[in-house]
Order: sequence, then structure tokens, then C-alpha cells
Amino acid sequence: VDEETDKKTDKLFDDILDQAAEDCWNRNEYSPLDESQRCQKAVRFYAASLTNDFSENSALHRTKPEPEDIPSNRYSSDISVDQAIGTALRMRTGQSKLTEEEQNLLRWHQKNTEYALGANVNDLSMRFWDADERHAFEGDHVLLRRGYSCITDHMHDRCKRRGNFSVQMNFSVGSIEYARTSTSHPLPRKDGRKHKNIELSDTCRVTSADGKQTFAFDFLVCTLPLRVLKDSTLKNSDSRQLKRENKALPESLNSRVISRHVEFDPALPEVKRDAIQAVGFGLLNKIFLQFSHAFWRKSGTKESLKGTPFLADDQVIFGNASEKKPHHYMFLDLGHSLRDQGSVGAPVLMTLISGSEAVSSEQLSNDDLSEEVMQTLRAIFSDITIPRPSKFYATRWGSDPCSRGSYTFLPPGATDQDYHILQSPINGDGDSILLGDVGTMRLFWAGEHTTALHPSMAHGALLSGFRAAKEVIAATHLKTSKNVGSGDRPIPMTVFRSHHPTAPLQCHLCHLPGSRKREGGLFAFQRFSRQVIVHNNCAVFSPEVECADGEWKNVIKSVNRGKQIQCLGCGKNGATIGCVYRGCVRSFHFGCAELNGWDFEEKGKEFHCDVHQRYAPHKPLEKGPFPGHDYLKKSRKLSQEELNSNLTYMIPLADFTIKPGLSEEKWQCALCKESVEDKKRGLLVAFQQGHRQDLTHFNCIRYSTNVNETPNEARLKYQNVADAVHRGRQLPCWICSKTGATIKCANKSCHQYYHFVCAEKDEGWNFEQRGRHFLCLKHRAQSF
Repeated sequence: VDEETDKKTDKLFDDILDQAAEDCWNRNEYSPLDESQRCQKAVRFYAASLTNDFSENSALHRTKPEPEDIPSNRYSSDISVDQAIGTALRMRTGQSKLTEEEQNLLRWHQKNTEYALGANVNDLSMRFWDADERHAFEGDHVLLRRGYSCITDHMHDRCKRRGNFSVQMNFSVGSIEYARTSTSHPLPRKDGRKHKNIELSDTCRVTSADGKQTFAFDFLVCTLPLRVLKDSTLKNSDSRQLKRENKALPESLNSRVISRHVEFDPALPEVKRDAIQAVGFGLLNKIFLQFSHAFWRKSGTKESLKGTPFLADDQVIFGNASEKKPHHYMFLDLGHSLRDQGSVGAPVLMTLISGSEAVSSEQLSNDDLSEEVMQTLRAIFSDITIPRPSKFYATRWGSDPCSRGSYTFLPPGATDQDYHILQSPINGDGDSILLGDVGTMRLFWAGEHTTALHPSMAHGALLSGFRAAKEVIAATHLKTSKNVGSGDRPIPMTVFRSHHPTAPLQCHLCHLPGSRKREGGLFAFQRFSRQVIVHNNCAVFSPEVECADGEWKNVIKSVNRGKQIQCLGCGKNGATIGCVYRGCVRSFHFGCAELNGWDFEEKGKEFHCDVHQRYAPHKPLEKGPFPGHDYLKKSRKLSQEELNSNLTYMIPLADFTIKPGLSEEKWQCALCKESVEDKKRGLLVAFQQGHRQDLTHFNCIRYSTNVNETPNEARLKYQNVADAVHRGRQLPCWICSKTGATIKCANKSCHQYYHFVCAEKDEGWNFEQRGRHFLCLKHRAQSF
């Protein structure tokens, strides 16, 4: 492939993906859609049609995975990646002039996007398919020579050395009980123990599939793959319904569900089952071929072999951008990658295949699958004769009854909140998402499907196990000092919508629908069994509502009070913001109060109506220049040494020449896209790293996550400024949905990003007083 064409197509794919994401995020997530406009059908479990029967007569095994719709509590304006990028591509001028080579390269980028999640782009959510990207670890991918067993073996040896540890192998689990009535006895307390512990009891029990073995425990951590959970919840719910109706389980269900389905007793809470069925489980398989020699290699350098398909000594990967079997899009020289330094690796190639093509591949015999890969290799290396492989192996994770697939993904209708639901512990009374701290949780969850930070990753599964272990230890501590369940807790919107399927998605205070720029995001709260939804600002600026020390108070109380109070602005009830002037009975919604002339950001929470604003205490005007003024004094032209360093320096605006044809009046912040300079954002300041220059507001970049400032008497040095600006182009703000959001909530489980002004105004975070360790409203409260 021509290098310039490759770069051009690479940029085109990135541009249309960015445009598609921006278009999707700019739509109101809960905007009303009729059935003809909603496009959220997707394949949610690719291996659903596969069985263990590989015979020619197994028609069921040869059924393609069918897209499925979502329940009404998950309806939204989200669409698939395929539909979104298709629209963005059609909108670009000249898209009809793409050459055949460019079309093939775009298809290659599509397959490269799909392999990480084991799902096709027409089944990936445009809003959330890469929600974990911002948490990705830096560095190269690594192949473990001995496989992942070297990690598990090491952990097993460490646990054995600590004593009182055992592993029960070849134990097919048939049922899990987690709310048994059992006698209890105190746990002996050691001297110096800080916490009082709950009493020991055999509340949980695991029984083998054949019913011959049973073990009892205080707590359980469930790491069953997502597809096994899908089969278990489907079969459990269907079998219970048929049992109530005195009917037998249909043979079609018995033949379709081939995984080691597990009976949960009691049945998993509805909120858990809903998330299990909504989140997708993809399929990715690896195919290995060993040859007599590495025909894909030639002596020479990368430059000398340019224009040929052959690999040089320092290369390990070649791609397939032809029309011949495009799903075999990449080949890795596995032997060369794992060889010892100075030695020749075994001539072994590995290729990847994902999504519906991986389902089709599992329906082929090894001979047929090997021939399909060989056809691709012959098309790539058409000028030479390729030998037959001496050995062949292909993974078939979709047909494996203990896994039934490979990776978790988010299809349209699922959100990143579902990962939090999947990881939330439960007990016999329900899910901790709804229960909060009420009762002792007994069944905990781990696995690559239970982490919002690193889903679909081996290290994500490992880290989720560490998290679950900490949760179990915390559950052993007796809760004594805390008034459990006394606050109003945020809950996922899908939970509210499932409990109130016909309720309009509008604020219970101002009655306006969806998330809004002025009123803020739409959030659901629960206190005991009562649930409400309110805009962030409508709640925050209601006089009785508090959010302090990690707990929300009086949100539902405010909603109840507002039912009887009419807004003077729009005439609707729900007006909880009343004029504080003595004797005035005028009340407003948040938005109507701002239209009445009150700026809550500048004047505070004690609202005065337009009649009595002259009596409001005035805050003294801030003295001194805008933020960034003193720092500009230390800016100067870069020396040659500074130009060659990897640090970023603030430079005088006179030296900002990246857009020489643009007048200063049209300059704007690269993050918030605003040109105004004020007390909040600060001055527009220029930064330079090497020959790259960026222009931002002083506070927009100063409080960006991962941007570090090193004060110096002569100069200010910065780290990660260019990286923040670059990453911000792909990160939409949680409040206003515009890109350029670089301030991340510091809670490790949260991946919401904000602009500086949105974080201060809509999330109520004062960076000057509280510092740069920003927490969103949800995680200042008792979030899941």
C-alpha cells in the first residue's frame, strides 16, 4: 500500500469516527423517538446460535446470530458505530471519489476496531463503545511466552504459602445459594483489631452440577463469564415460569443453552438480570499455522522491502487490505515475536477473526478453515509458491461450554453504568445499587465484564478480583457508627426507567425533559422505596438540598415540597427556589430564577427575585488581574535546548504563530472553544513543546487531569499539555456534550470528563478552594 494513501485513509477514518462521536453526543440522550427512528437492535451474544454438535445435520449450529432489541427502559437516541460513521462519511465532500484501495483500507480499519471487542461495528454503541479508552495503560502489547498460566500459577503458589487455602478442580457448578438461613457464631477477635466483625455463618452454598458435592461459605465471589450468566438468567427465568405453569422445558431451549448454566437461589435481582442481558458478549478466535519455513520474510531493511508484502528483520506484523477474506485482516509472526535474542523463531503465523465471522469460522472444520486462511495468504504473496502448513490450531471459544465467547462490549442501549451494576454486590434482599449499605452483602462479582476501567481485558479481570477481595473484607466489618441508608442515593437511570416504564423522562422539579445546558444533567435518586429524577442544578440550588461528606440530603424532600408551589415564571408546580427577602412569597424553578435576573454562580444560593435584588448583599469585586497574569511574566521565547526537550513552556502571545492568518479577536481556547477572558477561565495563554503550539485558557489547562506544573524562579515548565489538548478532541463533556473535556473525576471507577467551567458551575467544584483533585457530584455522594 502506498504510504501516502495509507496515511490519508488513516486520517480519514479517525476524522469520521470523531465526527460521528460528536454528532451522537450532541443529540439529547433521552430525546423522544418514534419506533421508525430508533436504531438499537444489535447482536448481544454472538455465540447464542452455536452448539457442541458439529455434524452436518446440525442446522441449529449453522444459524447466524440474530440482532435483538432492548426493553423500553433502555430506549435512547444512541445508534451503532456503523450507522454513525456511515452518516459522517456521506456528509464529507468527495466521499464518492474514494478509490477501491481506499475503500479496502477503510474496511481494514473497521476490522482493526472490531477485534478488540470481538464484535462488529454494527453492534457497537457509538456513545460508549470505547468508554474505557481514556483509562488505557501506556506501553506496548505484551505476549507471555508461557501464557496466562504463569500468572495464575504464581498467585496460587503465593496463596498456598499463606496457608489455609485450597482449590477445588474439575468442579462443575450447578447452583449458587447466597441467602440461606444459618446459625452463626462470633469470629474470634485478635488484639489490636480496629473493626468489630460480623458473625460467621454458612449463608452461601455452592452445589455441583451432579448434586453430589456441596460446600458452604460466608461469602462468594462469582467470576462466571458473561455469556454463562446470560444463559443462566435466561434458563432460570424460563424454567421457573414454566414450573409455575406445570409445563416442561422446551427442547429448543435445552439445545440452545449449552453452557454450564447455573441456578441462582434466590434469583438474581431484576436490575442485575437487566444489565446482564443488555451488555454484549463478543467472540474473537485465534488461528495458528506452522510452516516448514518463514516464507513471509526476506533479508533486508524495512525501507528496502517497501512495496512488497515481505517482513524485514525488525517487523513482526503484516496486514491484509485486499478484498480476499478481509476478516483475516492481520497476521503476526508469533515465532519471531517470542524468540530468544539472536535466535531464529519458529515459523508460526497467527491471525485473528472476530464477530459474526468468528461465529462462521466455528462452523467450519479445521481443514476448511485452514484452506480459507491459505487463500488469503496466497492472495497476499501471489508472486511465490506458499507451502501447506504442517500444523494447524484454532480456538473455538464460542463453542466452549465454560466460556461461550471472548469479550464484553457495549451495544446500543447499554451504557457504561451497566459495568457498575454488574460489579455491585448483592444479598437476599436485592442489589446494593438499590439497597446501599443496608445489610451485609454476600455475593460479589469479578471478571472482565465487571470493570468500567478495563473491560474486555485480562488485566481488567485481574484488577476486578483485587477489588472484589477488598469488598469482601469490608463486608466482614460490622457497621455501627454510620446511620445507614439515611441519605438520598443516586441510582442508574435504567433502574429508574425499569421501575417507572411509563414515567416521562423529565425533571420532577422544573418538568423539562432530558439533560439541558442550563439545568444540567438528569439524575435519578432513591430514598428507601421512593425514586425521583431531577436536573443537577434544580436540586443543587434548592435551599434544603445538601451534598457534603459524600452524601446527598433532602433531594426527595425538596421534590415533595415543590409539588405545592407554583413557579411565578412559567406557572408550573415544582418551584422550590423562593426569594429569601422577608415577607416575599415569590418562588421559581432554577431556570426561571436565572431568567429572572439571578446568576447563581456569581451571587450564590440565597436567591433574591427581581423586585428585591437591590437588597441582596453584594460580593466585593475581585481585585487584581485575571488568572494567568502573573504567570505570563515568566513567559519568553524558547531556547534551542528547550525546543529539543519534551517539556512544555508558556510562551508570549506574540510568539504564538501556529495560525498567523488569524486575528487575535478570533483566537479561542483549544479546550472550551471560547474566546472570552474572564475571572473564571483566566487569560488565553500560549504553550509550546518543540515546534507544537497550543492556545488555551489558563485555568482550562491548569486544572486538566495529568497536566503537571513545575514552578521555577525563571520559568514555568509543564508536562502533558499537548497530550491533554490532543485527547480532549475526542472527549465530550458530561455536562455540555462538547469535546475538549480534560478534567476527569478522580474516582477510579468514574470515567466522566468535564470542561473547567462546567466542573465549577454545574458540578459545584471550587478548584481554588478544593484543589485539582476533582470529584463529580455522583462520587461526592454515595455512588455505586
